[in-house]
Amino acid sequence: MKTKIKYLLVLVLASFVFAGCTTTFNGSCKTKQWEYKSVNLCYQSSDFQAGLNKASQGGWRLIAIAPPQSVDGCNAQYIFERPKQ
Repeated sequence: MKTKIKYLLVLVLASFVFAGCTTTFNGSCKTKQWEYKSVNLCYQSSDFQAGLNKASQGGWRLIAIAPPQSVDGCNAQYIFERPKQ
């Protein structure tokens, strides 16, 4: 009987240790604030890649592409986000 209690106690303590290792607490429940920007680019343009690189400067990352409204593939909207500073 004492052996079973010891094993149970070890199991309970181990679960607390593992639970503590898998969770983080930084003392605040604030959610991250984001800001967004939209850039119109033409995929068929010769400076398309340069346009994407320029738009991504300053910590912006591409999160979505809204399809173009025209048949020629131009005027697609590229949506970027970054954490508010």
